[in-house]
Amino acid sequence: MTSRFLSAPRAGWEPTDTPTRVLLLLTLGYSAFLVWLSHDAYFWGDDWTFLLRKGTIPGEAIGTLMDPYNSHWSLAHGLTYRLLFEIFGMKTYVPWLIVLVAFHAVIVLSIHYILRRTGCPRSVALGTALAILVTGVAPEMVVWDAAMSHSGALALGFLALAVVVGTDARRAGLVVAAALLSVALMFSATGISVVVLTAVFVAAQHGLRRAALVAGPPIAMFVMWLVVWGREVSGVSRTFDGVADVPNYVFDGLTKVFGTAVGVPGVGPVVVVALMINLLTDRDSNPALRALAWSGLAAAVAQLVLEGVGRLQIGQIDDNPNRYAYFSLVLLSPALALGFARILRTTIEPRWLPLAGVSLALVGYSLHGVSLVREYSAGYTAVSRSWLDRFEGIIASADAGQRPLAQSYDDPVNGGITQELIASQAVRAVLPDGTPSPADRLGAEMMFNVGVGTQTYDLFNPAFVDLAFGWNREIKKLPGCQTYVATVPNPMLQIATMDGIEIGVTSVSTEVTTRLVRDDMVADGRIWNVPAGSIHIASTAKDAVLQVSFNAAGEYTICKQ
Repeated sequence: MTSRFLSAPRAGWEPTDTPTRVLLLLTLGYSAFLVWLSHDAYFWGDDWTFLLRKGTIPGEAIGTLMDPYNSHWSLAHGLTYRLLFEIFGMKTYVPWLIVLVAFHAVIVLSIHYILRRTGCPRSVALGTALAILVTGVAPEMVVWDAAMSHSGALALGFLALAVVVGTDARRAGLVVAAALLSVALMFSATGISVVVLTAVFVAAQHGLRRAALVAGPPIAMFVMWLVVWGREVSGVSRTFDGVADVPNYVFDGLTKVFGTAVGVPGVGPVVVVALMINLLTDRDSNPALRALAWSGLAAAVAQLVLEGVGRLQIGQIDDNPNRYAYFSLVLLSPALALGFARILRTTIEPRWLPLAGVSLALVGYSLHGVSLVREYSAGYTAVSRSWLDRFEGIIASADAGQRPLAQSYDDPVNGGITQELIASQAVRAVLPDGTPSPADRLGAEMMFNVGVGTQTYDLFNPAFVDLAFGWNREIKKLPGCQTYVATVPNPMLQIATMDGIEIGVTSVSTEVTTRLVRDDMVADGRIWNVPAGSIHIASTAKDAVLQVSFNAAGEYTICKQ
């Protein structure tokens, strides 16, 4: 039985009619292209937590998969990583990339199916789906595997809505949809948006009782998790002092997507206003399609409000990441379809002109989107592959017997990596085979084999120190402590590391920059913020030169063995 608001599929339409077959072929082909494009990439950022710190490596687990990660419930995300890790280790990025791209494809195909089932014209449904398929608003959503926490939630949510419209919201369909929405919430809080989408649509089309049946179980389950596991988020202080900025954040999120999508900054507000006017004035489209468009708008606003409040807590309300534009695009896609359908109903002569204009615009949009994805993929591949190179260097450093002196490094995005962890047999066994270059090893040594702090590293050995730049006299060769005067605000000294070395420095300097040099190669510098007074500077990198710069002129007492 069909709802009085939800029209049956168009007469003669079958799930595998020509537009559907075209979309399936294009989706399969573009998905293969996306996998090929980034197949040389590697892991990065949030990946390390789920690959190395969630039970995959014995003795290295931090919390459980039920604990919140960046304020999200990431159980399904973590289990996906765990399964792929058990099968493939970390030898290749491709399986994770395939899952990410598959989620994107599910979103595209589900939206097309939903639009067709709610009475959207075939050409408009196809064009809307293709616009999502080749979008460049957030290239990371089809390149960086960690983004599956969001795309997985959206894919399962739109699949749930597809089940609802495909079964005309019968009880069995609602049960299946509720289960899919529950898993969507286990990927990330992005699942909340698709719960809102589905609940509002079902309420508008079939009443509140059926809406409660489909949305009630996932909401109850999420609230239970929130009460038991998700209430405490370490390092976050709850504040609503800047809540007045949230509406601006929502407006920016709704409009930014369109300017990014077409490469014309400033066009976003115009598009959003046009969509709103069409939503308020369109009386000729299928009621189910209008309800879907309103539901998508409600879900997009809800998603942006949650994002805005969340970013307010971490002091990043002014930062609207590109991946959020992807969320807005897919949630607003029914409103876009509604607008395009109205354009096709115009009486412009010749009648093919509106379709030709939209088709031409879609071609330009597609080329722009593919260009953005290719550019992002190239950059991400280079950056992520550098971490595999670093891992090889870390292992080489450990095998050389170089004790780690630092447990952190200048990269908060890629946290949790230590020399002991990467050099462990458990991690070595799952990494691809490789030989480190001298530059890889030097970079790894700069991360972990140089230390600056207020406590001794127990490495005071006979030292060869050269006051390279900005001092009033040469250094004394004998061991002990001597006072020197820095005549410039950025004096530098050099230390031959040999088999490990340490010096003590007392000064008014509050910033120390260190660099390792070996065989004419110079590692990137690292800046250490230190208190004025006495500090220790050490390195276990063998047979290198440690360059040390300070940020103040004045008296320095340098102690060496």
